[in-house]
Amino acid sequence: MKTMVEHALRVAGVAVVLVACFGIGSVNGQEPKAEEVAAVISQAQADLMQARSLGHGWSVTSTYIQEAESALAAKQLEVAWAAAERASLTAKQAIRQAEVESSSWQDRVPSL
Repeated sequence: MKTMVEHALRVAGVAVVLVACFGIGSVNGQEPKAEEVAAVISQAQADLMQARSLGHGWSVTSTYIQEAESALAAKQLEVAWAAAERASLTAKQAIRQAEVESSSWQDRVPSL
């Protein structure tokens, strides 16, 4: 039986693949603007802080944020957008994991 962490990681992986196939490098079919990328990075940072406050921040999220910031500084907007989207996705999945774990852990404790 898969654990909740394994399930969350699988969901995050599928979501990353979907993002990769259907939208990396574009915002509504156009090249992203620096302001749009910066907004996604900012939201990912806020979501990561929330996930960490819940005890479920994923270390990979900060790596994606750093990649996005570096690419943005180098004016590689498509690369920055992709990394920012991955950061946002993983941060949101970490928050979701915290929400699930807040109640489901009780199901894994054996009754006496």
